[in-house]
Amino acid sequence: MAALPYIQLYVGDYLADTMHLTTEEHGAYMLLIFNYWRQGYALKDCNKRLANVVRMSNERWTDVRPTLEEFFVVEDGVWRHSRIDADLEAAKIKVDKAKASGKASGRARRNTKGTNAERTLNERSADVERSYERNANSSALDLKEKERKELESAEKSNGKNKPNPSAAQDPSQADASSFEDFQDAPDYDPIFEGGLAILQGLGVKQKPEMIRKRLGKLIHKDYNAVRVQLALDDLQQAALKGAIHDPFGYIYAYLRRHYLKNGEVAL
Repeated sequence: MAALPYIQLYVGDYLADTMHLTTEEHGAYMLLIFNYWRQGYALKDCNKRLANVVRMSNERWTDVRPTLEEFFVVEDGVWRHSRIDADLEAAKIKVDKAKASGKASGRARRNTKGTNAERTLNERSADVERSYERNANSSALDLKEKERKELESAEKSNGKNKPNPSAAQDPSQADASSFEDFQDAPDYDPIFEGGLAILQGLGVKQKPEMIRKRLGKLIHKDYNAVRVQLALDDLQQAALKGAIHDPFGYIYAYLRRHYLKNGEVAL
């Protein structure tokens, strides 16, 4: 074990035990203690190594060894010092406790951080879900009333407008104002409402009454209600897989690809 960077020196005890040592022997004893503490285990009983530790020649070490041996227990090829061994054990216990405390504190911080992050995420998710539900409920309740008002306004406006003879003949560009008779058929309300929600959800910017009139034209003039509903269903499925840049264009292409006008199946 690597020892702590400091060593406890009990000055009173040290002086009481070493009053008979010479200055040279004091220095040698201190160097032995320091080396013992630094490496964290008993000194190897090797004269050459011990002479190097105390910075003495082999001959001089041989002279002072008997005096210094009295502070150690020399056995099994090592020099043991009971006081240093006790201090090393205490230091080891202290280090182990500090490591365990540090790991426990780190785990607690990580757990707290993870719990806080999960709580925040759950709260945000709940807020989003509640907001979505409120918006969806509000939209469902207000949709029919809003469509009714906009339709009344559009009908009044359409009564003042004259047809444009230069209007495009492509059904995707046709003037929808000539199809107001079709949008009020009660049997097709589910198609109108469902189609309106799908097309507006995909970014169609036209007013609701215009969207309903274009759907009514497809049902009454060109195709039947079942075919138009199938086209809307296919559009909705395709939108889940990727962006649809022209939703009405997609519906026209689907109907042309699968059916002739008036509901006949295309061969």
